[in-house]
Amino acid sequence: MYLLEIRDSFSKEDKSWEHAQSLYRKVNSRYTMQARRERSGRATTKAEELYGPTDYHSRLQWVADVEHRWAQRRLAFLDAYRDKYKSPRLDTETRAEVLAEFWDMIDTEIFEGKELPPWN
Repeated sequence: MYLLEIRDSFSKEDKSWEHAQSLYRKVNSRYTMQARRERSGRATTKAEELYGPTDYHSRLQWVADVEHRWAQRRLAFLDAYRDKYKSPRLDTETRAEVLAEFWDMIDTEIFEGKELPPWN
């Protein structure tokens, strides 16, 4: 990512490194939340196809439950990877690759309508 290259061009003791890191975190957080909202929206749309419409509050609770389930599965997926490769910590690039694989799996499940529970 471009921001990481800029950040890494500075020494960690340099204030510019801190500013670039702060900007990177903001951009990355916004991207993560945007992807989360988009994924939840696709899951909701698929659930409506499978189970029909529901009211607003049930949909909100359903999304919260599904996202919680994804979070638990994400942690288990990372733990399984660490166990498989006997590594207590993952470097940033490896972690990003493992998470990309996990979210691709979730996106496929949404597309196919698998692992999506009925409305609450």
